[in-house]
Amino acid sequence: MAKRYQVEASLNVVFSDGYRLIASRFATNSPPPSLYWIRDDPTFPQSVIIASEPLFLGNWIACPENSIISVGADCEIQIEQI
Repeated sequence: MAKRYQVEASLNVVFSDGYRLIASRFATNSPPPSLYWIRDDPTFPQSVIIASEPLFLGNWIACPENSIISVGADCEIQIEQI
């Protein structure tokens, strides 16, 4: 829609149904806003955290530009390009 109306869009969006978390990092122009994830950090074992910036020291991984990341209760991460 942004291209159709010749406007730029830049956003991170996070959705959850209580069982699965889905987040996106997207922009019609580069670079999109930052989005990071970390899994099984010693401070938060058996969990995944998704944040716009690293919240503490750890092995944070940047989500690829224009991608969707999803994680379920099993903490398995799936990343797909938009």
